[in-house]
Amino acid sequence: MCTGTLNGSSDGEWIPANSLSWSDGAAYAAWAGLRPFTELEYEKAARGPSNVDQGIPNEFSWGSSEITQVRRMRNGGQNLEESIDRGNGLCNFGGIIKGPIREAGCIPSSTTERLQKGASYWGIMSLSGNVDKPVVTIGNKKGREFKGSHGTGVLSTDGNATNKDWPGYVIDAGEVFVADGSGFRGGDWNGTPPYSISERWGAAFGTEAKGDVTYGARFARTAP
Repeated sequence: MCTGTLNGSSDGEWIPANSLSWSDGAAYAAWAGLRPFTELEYEKAARGPSNVDQGIPNEFSWGSSEITQVRRMRNGGQNLEESIDRGNGLCNFGGIIKGPIREAGCIPSSTTERLQKGASYWGIMSLSGNVDKPVVTIGNKKGREFKGSHGTGVLSTDGNATNKDWPGYVIDAGEVFVADGSGFRGGDWNGTPPYSISERWGAAFGTEAKGDVTYGARFARTAP
């Protein structure tokens, strides 16, 4: 929601951006010196180190197959947006809430732990549900050609990323078409239920040039 007031309480700053295309996210990552992240990085972000999580059937990013649907909110879309519901694996899915919800502070409190927060091993929120997480796939040749290059802060004259190893590099008349080599993991606010960590439906789907209301973005940067 945009009220026209700078730094307003309901200006959309507090919730994840959605309706993003692959090229939207790639352009931001290139400008910010970041890069897309891969399927394998998604799984590590969700599970933690391999010696910590040995795997649970139908496991979500909070380390359990338990899940509780967020159905009721206070202060929707504002800086103090908060889930009224409580339970293990609180997650925004199923289309009850018509859009993404605030990640930091919406579900967690000073007394909740990973399972109640719906947080990953590293404390990362909403790796299951809320918005689709575009990733570089390992499921086809184009995805496996990804070298992990970072953005340089410079975009093309059309405002697109220029990293040749990234999915969606092929540009025709200023428009990036379906980004072969990309896909989605983790599910979204409208899915029933969200995907478990290991579920790869859509992992090599190829994200579309036009953003959908369920599409978000996640980025990474390789440590020196």
